[in-house]
Amino acid sequence: MELEQRVADMEERAQEFRQESQAETEAVRQRLEREMDQRLEVERARLAEPFLEVLDNFERLLQAGGQAGDQADTEATHQQLLEGAHLVLKQLAERLSGLGITAIPAEGEAFDPNTMEALSTAPVAPELEGRVLIVLRTGYAQGERIIRPAGVQVGVAKQG
Repeated sequence: MELEQRVADMEERAQEFRQESQAETEAVRQRLEREMDQRLEVERARLAEPFLEVLDNFERLLQAGGQAGDQADTEATHQQLLEGAHLVLKQLAERLSGLGITAIPAEGEAFDPNTMEALSTAPVAPELEGRVLIVLRTGYAQGERIIRPAGVQVGVAKQG
């Protein structure tokens, strides 16, 4: 009997240990999940911060465009707005470049299905066959990873 009691006590302790271990494991999992969520939130904010200035500049550009509509439309006003848009675009490209994101060179290049998507074709002389004629949508990559392929128009040999 004494042996049976000892075995029962050991089994009870083993069960308590398993339950405690499972509870500790669950607590650690929940804590790690909370910490990961907090880190992701911080990283998202850190990632977004450089783009806030670009957003501010787009807002200023739109406001200037609205004010320009109130004034007599002049070639100079349109030119200034266009220059402002180019500056904001350049600023955005610089911010993306800071994250290692770059535009995929495509215009005039040989069509590459790994980095480009043919959105249309146009008949061309034989020497331009398979070459990108127009970039319809800029593609982007981060290192070797393609974020979005370039949407392009590709030259195809004239029929006839």
